[in-house]
Amino acid sequence: MTVYVYQLNEALLEKAYQMLSAGGVNVTEYSDTKLCGTVNAQKDGLCYFSIPDDSGWSVQVDGETVSSVKVGGAMLAVPVTAGTHTIRLTYCPPGFPAGAAISAGSIAVLILLYVWERKRKKPLLQPVPAQVVSAQAETQEEPEVQLEQEHVPAEEAQISEKPEEEENVGNLKVMMAFRGTNYHGFQRQPNALTVQEVVEGALSKLLNEPVTIYGCSRTDTGVHAQQFCFSMQTEKPLPPRNFIRGACGYLPEDISILSVEDAPPEFHARYSCRAKQYMYRIHNSESKNPFTTDLELHYRRPLDIRLMREAASHLWALTTSQAFVQI
Repeated sequence: MTVYVYQLNEALLEKAYQMLSAGGVNVTEYSDTKLCGTVNAQKDGLCYFSIPDDSGWSVQVDGETVSSVKVGGAMLAVPVTAGTHTIRLTYCPPGFPAGAAISAGSIAVLILLYVWERKRKKPLLQPVPAQVVSAQAETQEEPEVQLEQEHVPAEEAQISEKPEEEENVGNLKVMMAFRGTNYHGFQRQPNALTVQEVVEGALSKLLNEPVTIYGCSRTDTGVHAQQFCFSMQTEKPLPPRNFIRGACGYLPEDISILSVEDAPPEFHARYSCRAKQYMYRIHNSESKNPFTTDLELHYRRPLDIRLMREAASHLWALTTSQAFVQI
C-alpha cells in the first residue's frame, strides 16, 4: 500500500500572495455595468478579474479598445504590458442596442399614427376666421355683449354653432352589390332582416355615428343586386379606399361596397335615379346548376322563344316606364 503525504508550502503561498497583491487592480470607479481602475504590471501578462467572461463586456486599456481573454474557460482577463495602465470595463447586455432601436421605432410609429388620426378626423366645430370675428366686433353696439359671447359655455357654443356643423356634412353616393337570399328585401322592416338594416349597422360602426342610407329602389325578398346605389350623409368623411375596406370588413360576405364618391348636396339616390334595369335569369335544362341555385330559375321544359318575344313586345307597348326587356 502506498501512502502519499502532502504539506502546504506556506512560504511559497505567501510569496505568491505578495506577488498577486503587488499587481492588483486599484478600483477607482464601479457600478453594476462599469468597472474602472489602475494596475501596475511588473511584466507583460494578463490582468485577471473574478468576473465571468461575457460577450457584453467591452474593455479599454489606456483609452484604447482591446479584446478580453477567457481564463479557465469562464473568467475574464485583460492583456497588459509592463507598466502602469488604466483599465475600464463596460457591460452592455447582448441585443440591447437592437431592442432599444426597435422600441424607439415603435414609439415613433405610434406617434405618427396618432398625429395622422387626429388630422384625419375633422373637428365638429370649425374655428371662426379672424376676419369674421373682427367684422362681428365692429357691428356690436355694446362692448359687454361681445364679452358675454367670449365666455359662453362649451355646451351652449356647440348648440349655437350647429348651422356651421351642417355645412361640414358630406353627401356621398355609394354603389354596392348584395345577394338577397338571406334578406327580406332592401328596405328596413320592423320584424325581418333587410339589407338596409345590415348596411346601416356596419357604417355606423365604421364612422362611429348613426348612419341612415337612402336606396335607389325597393327590392323583394330574395332579390339580388349587381349594382345598387344609395346615398348617405356623414360628418366624418374617409378616403374612398378606407371607406370601402372598412365597410366590407364590417359587412357579411353577401354584401359588398363597390365604390364611393362625393355627391352634390341635392343628390338623392331615389329621386335622382333616371333608370333601372332588371334581369330575370332562366336556367333551361334538365340538369340543375349547383353554383346558381338561388340566382336563377331552373325550368326543365323547352321554352318557346318566339312566343316569349311576342309577349315582351306587347308589354313594351303597354308600359309607360323605361324598363328594358331582352330575350
